Amino acid sequence: MSLLRLARGSVRRAVRAGLGADREAALHRAYHDVLRRTGRFVPPEDALTLAVLSLLAARARTILDVGANTGRYTHLFAEAATAAATLHAFEPHPGARALLEANTGRDPRVHIHDCALGEADAALTLAVPLDERGNPVSALARVGAAVAGEQSLAVRVRALDALVASGELTLEQPVLAKIDVEGHEGAVLAGARRLLEAGAAIYFESQEGHLDRPGSTSPWPVLREAGYEVVVRDGDGWRRCDGPIAGRPNYLGLPGGTLPAGEVSHAALVATLARWVTA
Repeated sequence: MSLLRLARGSVRRAVRAGLGADREAALHRAYHDVLRRTGRFVPPEDALTLAVLSLLAARARTILDVGANTGRYTHLFAEAATAAATLHAFEPHPGARALLEANTGRDPRVHIHDCALGEADAALTLAVPLDERGNPVSALARVGAAVAGEQSLAVRVRALDALVASGELTLEQPVLAKIDVEGHEGAVLAGARRLLEAGAAIYFESQEGHLDRPGSTSPWPVLREAGYEVVVRDGDGWRRCDGPIAGRPNYLGLPGGTLPAGEVSHAALVATLARWVTA
């Protein structure tokens, strides 16, 4: 644990004790407002990844941010998307969702859903880790039973396929989806067959440590079954992979036949995506 993280935890605890939860939330919103105004409210990605995500968002008609947290990816997508695009952000944690609404809710294209996504509609538990000072870390919250050092919240889970079938959500193509749900990615995709049928570009997290948790589900079998190819950032370009790689948390999945043959340089990937999303 770094001294910086320890200091941040101490400051947050002191702020909560001195100001109360409501004033702390207001301070957090003000901090995010400063980040947005100065162009620093961005996801923790390198420049090449941000360029690819922005390109996909600029051409997409439907954008899904599953596990939106406070909205850094939603904000990135909204900044790049056209006026005709529709964005759906899913965040079950109430504190994170309040910040998500403050950061993106004024945009009429953004629809915020107070639920998690999963394989089927259900009422489940959200386990929220606590840091060493007892502060909840909503960015690491996961669907599943809480263990020591975690808070337990009851949340609503919806299957994306059920949302589409009921008319609550439309997947107008091209579709971009980002999925970061701390080991629950496989369940999200299992309940989102229509997303795969729509040929969505899927930017997802997958870490071996997450898959070791009870109840975790891997996205890789679902993507293989759907014929998807996956690339990961590597050096000054990208490379194909068929499973999680140590130290590489995020991956881009595309329908089979989309990727260029041979090595996947950044320029080749950008050119391919520009053609694919306008097809």
